Amino acid sequence: MVLSACYALFLLNRVIYADLSPYVVSSPLNRDLTRREFAILLPLVILTLVLGVFPDFILGKVHNSVSFILSYLP
Repeated sequence: MVLSACYALFLLNRVIYADLSPYVVSSPLNRDLTRREFAILLPLVILTLVLGVFPDFILGKVHNSVSFILSYLP
C-alpha cells in the first residue's frame, strides 16, 4: 500500500514537473484543438457545467422512474 502511494507520487511528480518532449511542444503548425473540435467540445463542456451546478434539472425528471424500479427490488 505504501509502495503504491510512493510510486503514484513519483509518477505525479514526473508528469507535472518534467520537461516537455519536443513532440508535445505546441507550434503554430501543431495546434491541440482545431476549430471544429472546439465547436464540438464547447456544448459538451457547457452541458457538463450546467448539470454539475443544477443536477435537479435531470434528477427531478428521473426520480419517479427510479423510485418505481426500486419499489420492485426485494
